[in-house]
Amino acid sequence: MNKKIQIAVVVGILIVASFFYMWRISDKRQDVSMPPRVPVETIDKKPSEKQPATVSAQDERLAESYIKANISTLSPEKEVLGGKYFVTDIAFTAANKGVVKYEDGHNAHEAEFEYSIEAGVVKITKFDVLKQ
Repeated sequence: MNKKIQIAVVVGILIVASFFYMWRISDKRQDVSMPPRVPVETIDKKPSEKQPATVSAQDERLAESYIKANISTLSPEKEVLGGKYFVTDIAFTAANKGVVKYEDGHNAHEAEFEYSIEAGVVKITKFDVLKQ
């Protein structure tokens, strides 16, 4: 009987220690967080050059969806080693303009784009990859 109690105490201590260890790890992960995202327009333009957006949020969502679905054909850079481009970030910097960040798992790119929407159809009028 005494041996069963000893085993139960050791198992209980191990369980408590493992929960404490996992709690400490999760606290450390929260401390190493990404810095707050800064909009591209804040970085690239002086305050006097900012243009108010006159495009609706619905049009921006439509353009974003189009770019995400077609990034492989929009990019003049070709995917490498069997990778497939996917969008990591899109920021709208002015009316009908924005910056997209995308990668294929091997190479990351950033491009400025301009677009128009007529009758619900998105047309990319400019897509220039920025130098790294």
